[in-house]
Amino acid sequence: MSFPTIGTLDVWVYLQVLARVSALIAIAPVFGAREVPAPVKVGLAVILSFVLAPIASPSLRAAGVPDSLYGIASPLVAHIVIGLLLGFVVSLIIMAVEMAGALIDTQVGFSMAQMFNPAISELAGPFTQFQSMYALLLFLLAHGHYILIVALARSFINLPALAVDLNHASYLNFVSDITFNTLVNGLKIAAPPGAILLVVDFSFAMLARAVPQMNVFFVGMPLKALIGLMLIVVVLPLLAAMVGQMVSGLPFDLSRTMQGMHTP
Repeated sequence: MSFPTIGTLDVWVYLQVLARVSALIAIAPVFGAREVPAPVKVGLAVILSFVLAPIASPSLRAAGVPDSLYGIASPLVAHIVIGLLLGFVVSLIIMAVEMAGALIDTQVGFSMAQMFNPAISELAGPFTQFQSMYALLLFLLAHGHYILIVALARSFINLPALAVDLNHASYLNFVSDITFNTLVNGLKIAAPPGAILLVVDFSFAMLARAVPQMNVFFVGMPLKALIGLMLIVVVLPLLAAMVGQMVSGLPFDLSRTMQGMHTP
C-alpha cells in the first residue's frame, strides 16, 4: 500500500490556508469567543484548513514556493489581513447589538451594575450582556457561521494573497460605509426603548416640578429599572428582525469586502 507523497509545495499551500483561517477564527463571532478554549480554536483552524486546502490549491499553487524570507512573509501577512478583515465585517453585527445595549443600559441606570463579559472581554451592563448573547444565538440560528465559511472558501478563489491592495479609494469608502451602517443599526435597535425611557424621564421631570417635596431620584430609579426589564419584551422582536436583516445582507457585505481588497 502506497501513501501519497507530500511535497514542499503542498506544505506551503497548507500554511497559507492555515494563516487565513486562523486569523478569521481569532476574531469572528462564536469562533473567536473567549468561552471557546484555545485548543478547540486551534483544532478547528487545523481541520478547516485541511477541508479548504483542495479549494485553495489551484490558485495558491500557481505562484509556486518562494525562495526568500520576504517572499514567504509577504503572502502569509496578506492572508492574515484577509482573514482578520472578513472576521471584522461579520463581528460588526454583534458590535451594533452591543452598542444598542450600552445605550439602553445608560438610560435605565444599569451601567452602574456592570460586570465582566468574557464574550467581548470588557465590562458591560446587564442589557449589553443579554443582547450580545441573544444576538450570537440568532446569528447561529440564521446560519451566519455557514455564510462565513462559504465566504472564506470563495475568498481563496476570488482573492489571492498577491492581489490584495488596501490603499485604493473604493476600499476605504466601503470601510466607511459599513462602519456607518453599524452605527445606524445600533441606533435603530436602541431607538424604541430609548424613546420610551425618554418619555419616562420627562414624566419624572414634570413630577419633580409639580411635587418638589418628593425625592424623584429614589422613586424613579427602581421604577426605571422595572420599566427597563419590561422593555426586554419590546426589544426582543426588534432585535431578532434587525439581526436577521444584517445576517441576510452578510453575503453581499463579504463579497464587497473581497472586491474592495482586490487590486483595481
